[in-house]
Amino acid sequence: MSLLDRISDDMKTAMKEKSEQALSTLRMVKAALKNKQIDLMRELADEDVITVLQTQSKQLAEALDGAIKAGRADLQEKAEAELAILKSYLPAELSDEALTAVIKEVLADIGETGKDIGKLMGLVMQKVKGRVNGQRVRQKVEEFLQK
Repeated sequence: MSLLDRISDDMKTAMKEKSEQALSTLRMVKAALKNKQIDLMRELADEDVITVLQTQSKQLAEALDGAIKAGRADLQEKAEAELAILKSYLPAELSDEALTAVIKEVLADIGETGKDIGKLMGLVMQKVKGRVNGQRVRQKVEEFLQK
């Protein structure tokens, strides 16, 4: 079953169970997926769906930060619940050890030219696509290069 089908099935289940939070979140995701499908002018593959889910997750995380800073507990709870629903569809994140191993592998592939952080970041992000937040990758790459 594709990720898009799973989201559709879960949306139907949320409707039957009258789960307003899940239904609202899944409708938001379905709308974003439909927009992406229209932009690409083709059916969405699982990689496309994951990209949209990551974008939505990032936006929700920023909204959560804003709610925390504003002291809005109601918005904070809503954003946390929506973020938890979205994360259930995303692949598990890589551990720090696995990310370090990928960075070492990329450095070994490109040799001594690995001192360019931008190039190294690009190559690492290609390998870990969808499994690690870009900010976390940047932190690890900077730590690794400082050693």
